[in-house]
Amino acid sequence: MSPVRILALVLSLGAIGFAWPGTGALQSLVDAASPGATIELPEGEFAGPLLVDKPLTILGGGKTTIVFEASSRGGDALRLFADGISVRGLEVRGSGSSLKNLDAAIHVRGRGVRIEGCRVRGSLFGIRVEDSDGVAVSGCDIEGRRSSAFALRGDGIRVSASAIVRVEDTRLAYVCDGVYLDGLRSPQVARCSVSEGRYGVHVMYGSGARIESVRAERMVAGFMVMDTQSASLSRCSVADGRDPRSAALALFESRGCAVEDGAFSACQTGISLDSAMDCLISGNLVEGNARGIVLGGGGPGTVIAGNAFVGNGCQVYGASSAALVSWTRDGRGNYWDDYRGYDTNGDGIGDSPYRRQRGFSSLVARAELAAIFFGSPLQRAMDDLELDAEVVDKSPLTRRPAGLPTLGGAFE
Repeated sequence: MSPVRILALVLSLGAIGFAWPGTGALQSLVDAASPGATIELPEGEFAGPLLVDKPLTILGGGKTTIVFEASSRGGDALRLFADGISVRGLEVRGSGSSLKNLDAAIHVRGRGVRIEGCRVRGSLFGIRVEDSDGVAVSGCDIEGRRSSAFALRGDGIRVSASAIVRVEDTRLAYVCDGVYLDGLRSPQVARCSVSEGRYGVHVMYGSGARIESVRAERMVAGFMVMDTQSASLSRCSVADGRDPRSAALALFESRGCAVEDGAFSACQTGISLDSAMDCLISGNLVEGNARGIVLGGGGPGTVIAGNAFVGNGCQVYGASSAALVSWTRDGRGNYWDDYRGYDTNGDGIGDSPYRRQRGFSSLVARAELAAIFFGSPLQRAMDDLELDAEVVDKSPLTRRPAGLPTLGGAFE
């Protein structure tokens, strides 16, 4: 039997009888292993922190927990500071409490690091990745500090100064941002769920992000894309905005992004565009929001077509002109449930354009307090008095586009 397995057995037997003090128990096991070895950790709870600084495969089997008492000191519970580390089935509980130092349950610096099937509870940041390449996080379950306001929590997964990062099949809750991607090239986030925080997925200063089949609930914003190039969001869903400022999706000063086949509901704003240029918004269901889509700045080259806007208090809102974006693609526009025109030839396209009434919107732009009457008879009366309403969609659809996602099931 190898020395590493003998030490693991001794630790396992010892863990049955008493709690191991300090950091020596698991650290000795890691230090004794040769690069490239596989370590099966003993069952039980062990005090952190733990440093892994060589390529190892570490197996927790769902029965090993690293516990970091935040009250005693700052820092990370588990540090993976080498290339080629793989960690599976480990639970990490707690971390330091310094937002300035970004204290995390798991801190990664290395190439090709894999974290699979791990559980994180009660840490400031969940998994922090920096100066890394080819990192993959999959099948994890991360919960932050429930009792803290989201502004005092860290992010579930925070990635910076890295490349080719994948996050898949992971649940995140009670964090600030679920997944925060800062300055990355081609990161991927797929089949994840995020709830009870600020932003579900937050993308900043990067390019080529691919976000697919992510569900966000009870967030301030489901997806926040800022100063980003060529991001793609497909088959994502957002519901139940937790805040009067809530937006299912916000594109801010970004270019060449695509949002397709999503479902955005029950937020203050469904989709918010502010200086979003050359973007495509297509195949989405925007339903039951106070405002369907908000135009907050110029957006030359942006196309909004093939979507369904249903049951929103105000379908198109904002001070910017609707003419700054294109509302048709291949001669077909969007479905608006409050469109009152006819389709005399039955081709599914309305005979007259869809217009938006801006009387109430103009009032709110001049006096923000008037927003308390949003959705009231006053709003409807002011809008109805506007006889020359702005044309939005010259080719409105009279039937919902086929294949739209359903609320709560955008990626099922």
